Amino acid sequence: MSNLSNITDKILKDAQDKAAAIIQTAEEKAALERREIISSANLEKDRILAEAEVSAARSKEQILAGNNLDVRNKRLEAKQIIIEKVFRESLEALNNMSLSEFEEFAVNFCKNISIKDGDFIILPEKYKNADIKKINPKLSLYSGERTVSGGFILISGGIERNNTFSALLDFYKSEMESEIISELFGR
Repeated sequence: MSNLSNITDKILKDAQDKAAAIIQTAEEKAALERREIISSANLEKDRILAEAEVSAARSKEQILAGNNLDVRNKRLEAKQIIIEKVFRESLEALNNMSLSEFEEFAVNFCKNISIKDGDFIILPEKYKNADIKKINPKLSLYSGERTVSGGFILISGGIERNNTFSALLDFYKSEMESEIISELFGR
């Protein structure tokens, strides 16, 4: 029996050695797989972080661009408000000029216009006492019910030429805006 016991012990020892070798191989394989998984996970983590940084930088740029656009728009809006105020105040100043200033303006303006005998001029109520013949000897004061707030309207052969201050400012506004912007904002 001792022989049988020796054989059994040897089989058992061989089985234990094989089991230990299998366990060791399995543990080494598991450790290798764990390292590969961790390495893969770290690579994926790095990729995701890099993408997040790029995305964050892109978002930051978009936010800054949007903010810069908002600031630009607000500046333009403020400039436009100032320009409109300049035009309003200019119109108010023109509408409030004295009779002598108005006559001088009308004389100078009418020098560049072809006026015929029998042409009419419509004046603001406050300038009805203006010397029409001083403005142009061919003009007559319109006697109808119409009036204007500032400036005047010339009627020649049934055709009206609107020379009111508001119409003149509107007409020259686009040309004058660039000059006003240059004066006010240095551009």
